[in-house]
Amino acid sequence: MSIRFVLVTAQKDLRRLGRDLRALAIWMGIPLLIGTLFSLAFGNGAGVRPKPHLLIVDQDQSFVSQALVGFLGSGGPEGFALVDKVSFEEGNRRIAEGDGSALLILPKGLGLAVLEGSPATLHLTTNPAQRILPAMIQESLEILCEMVFYLRRLAGDTLSKVAGWMSGEGGMADDAAVAALAVEVKRFTEGLKPYLDPPMMSVQTEVETVENPLAKGAGYLMAPGILFMSLLFMAQGLAADLWTEREEGTLWRFLTTPRRVGNLVLGKTLAGFVLMAGVSVVALLLGAAAFEIEVARLPLAALWASFSGAVLLLLFQALFLFASSRKGASLLGTAVVFPLLMLGGSFFPFEAMPDWMVAAGRWTPNGLAVSELKAILDGRWEMMGLGSSFLILSGVATVAVMVGSWRMRRGFLST
Repeated sequence: MSIRFVLVTAQKDLRRLGRDLRALAIWMGIPLLIGTLFSLAFGNGAGVRPKPHLLIVDQDQSFVSQALVGFLGSGGPEGFALVDKVSFEEGNRRIAEGDGSALLILPKGLGLAVLEGSPATLHLTTNPAQRILPAMIQESLEILCEMVFYLRRLAGDTLSKVAGWMSGEGGMADDAAVAALAVEVKRFTEGLKPYLDPPMMSVQTEVETVENPLAKGAGYLMAPGILFMSLLFMAQGLAADLWTEREEGTLWRFLTTPRRVGNLVLGKTLAGFVLMAGVSVVALLLGAAAFEIEVARLPLAALWASFSGAVLLLLFQALFLFASSRKGASLLGTAVVFPLLMLGGSFFPFEAMPDWMVAAGRWTPNGLAVSELKAILDGRWEMMGLGSSFLILSGVATVAVMVGSWRMRRGFLST
């Protein structure tokens, strides 16, 4: 390999491409426009955690019903749900108007039924315009029913005795009965104490601070994919330069020299690498300013993005050499680049894609590169994982160079 020839070829291509700033603006502008539109559509931040709005009609007005309201939330900012106690008529009117996530009716006699262990029905009407928030309320009520079930198994006799006093069937509770109940409660709590204090097993926890990518919003999740969208467009456009030089006769004259075709391919790839490095550095600096990414992570991220972009360029060069015309090469590139964008996490981040699509997309060249770039920016990359990805992409690049060199000598330049 002639290093001087490779450098001269790269210098020549950089000079030629430097005169076409419009193409560079298009390669960068389209992904930035798409990324901006998606960020506006999905929001720029994690936002406030949504709360279900629950309307409660308490027809029982017992200690048990009041405890249920407290379980679901008092309506304060730290509660599970925003709770409004309403009348039956108001509750039905408001849920019919879509004002609230669900309407819960606590029937009369609920408290006595819980103490006696007899059946009771909670009436829940959900807002059909919402799906997640009403489901949260329904799940919480199911958990509450499980809690009551096990409480009855543990203290059923005591609760039945209290229910008898409340209903009047067991007579009025005298001082001796109340004292006996207090003893039962004390013995019950002491029976649970060996299981609760001290615990039957101890757990040692270590707090590890890990950055949560979701906390930075949809824009941060999409940024690596948007960068590789630019690199894919650049790879497609730069690879088409082979047809420009073929039509202008440059490659025909190359056949008269003793240089190897692989040197020409590497020279053009080096020029593409330099351009992609410039684009990557600018994009990552903008991303660091927008999403507060540590500057120390940017050099490795820029180097990885530039290397991966050069691999994509080699792939498109080898692909375009099999086309029969410039127009055919353009159609072939378009047919390949959009599936790669869809699967590789550029149109949608992997976090928002179905599992089967993620499994397939991570094995595409750009999908593999996007995954490692995210790991670098998040600060969770590992030497073993990055090294394995580097070897895979290097193998892909080697095959692309071999195929491209063979095709250029035997088919692309021989006809």
